[in-house]
Amino acid sequence: MCVLHVSSNSSSFMAFLGQTTLPVYQSHEKGDTCSRGRRTAWDDYGFSCTVSDRDWRDLVGQIEDATRFLNTHGEQLGLLRQTHSIDDMRFDFPYECRLGQSVVIQCDYLPPDLLSLASQHGIGIELSMYHPSQEEPASKTPA
Repeated sequence: MCVLHVSSNSSSFMAFLGQTTLPVYQSHEKGDTCSRGRRTAWDDYGFSCTVSDRDWRDLVGQIEDATRFLNTHGEQLGLLRQTHSIDDMRFDFPYECRLGQSVVIQCDYLPPDLLSLASQHGIGIELSMYHPSQEEPASKTPA
């Protein structure tokens, strides 16, 4: 479930978002308040795009999707950089911790093609490691 977050302290993205084919799933203006979770007003302008719908246990697949996203939307991202003052642009890769009794070290690799493409567009990379999800126990049906 990789996403791209973009923010600016001085530039609204509303006009750009009305014309882009980027897969934007949320946006906000400075001063807007969010109805879920966040209850304070935003102090910047921003938007987020879906980059990958892959499971958090599939970091390799998320990386492949992010590389494809950059190849597909690179021109629009370049236009965004040219027309707006961007303070932060980053991919957020959520993934699960695999550490446990049988795994004592976790190493994850970001290939040079992703790093190079992201760097060309001034996109940082955030790796958000989460505790492993617990599978729901099978419900017991009364006999």
